[in-house]
Amino acid sequence: MISEYEKKEAINQADDIASLLINTNNGSLFYKVISNFVEKSCPTNRLEIKHPNNSKEMEYNLAELIKYMVSVAAEKNPPKMYTTGQLAKYFGVSITTINNWINENRFIGVKRNTINEKIKISENTKWRSPNGELMSVREIVDLWKQNNIRRNVSPQEEISEVENVIKYFESKYGGTYEKIFENKVDLNDEEQRDKEEWKYLLKRKLK
Repeated sequence: MISEYEKKEAINQADDIASLLINTNNGSLFYKVISNFVEKSCPTNRLEIKHPNNSKEMEYNLAELIKYMVSVAAEKNPPKMYTTGQLAKYFGVSITTINNWINENRFIGVKRNTINEKIKISENTKWRSPNGELMSVREIVDLWKQNNIRRNVSPQEEISEVENVIKYFESKYGGTYEKIFENKVDLNDEEQRDKEEWKYLLKRKLK
C-alpha cells in the first residue's frame, strides 16, 4: 500500500522524473511505452492520452501520466476481479467464448501460464471488441447492470436461460454431466473448458 506521504512525494517528483526520461536517447520510446500502457491498462474516460508535437509537450504529458499512475497506485480500494464465469454472464456469452478471447489476447495483457490455469480478470482490464474498440471490463459490467435493470429479468427467466445451455451440453455430449465427465480424466482443451462451464451452470441452477 502506498501511503499518503509517499503519494505526495512521488507526485512532487513526477516533473523531474519525466524530464530525466525524455532527455535520454530513448525518451520518445519511454513516452510511447508508458502512454500505451496507461491507455490499455486503465479505465477509459479517466485520462486523455495526448499526442505531443515536440519534446516539451512530451515531457509535460509524461509528467501527467506519471502523476496519474501514482494516483491509481495509491487508491485504497483495489479493483474488482472477475472469474471467467462471471464475465460470461456480463458479456452475455459462454465461458468457452471468454476463454477463447483470453487465448486471442482480446483481454489486453491477460495470459494463461498453463492451459487449465484458473485466472481472474481485473475490472480495469481493457477488452478489444470485434470492431477494434477498447472498453474496460468495468464499462461492460456497468452496461450489463443498466440493461439488466431495464430488462427486469426475473430469477425464473435467468434459470430458464441456464437450463437451455445445460440442455445444449447434454445434446452435444449425449448425456448428463455426471455420466460424461464424472470419471473422465483425459480431456482435450475443448472438453476441459466445456466441463468447467457445465459445472458452473449446474451450480447456478441450484442457487
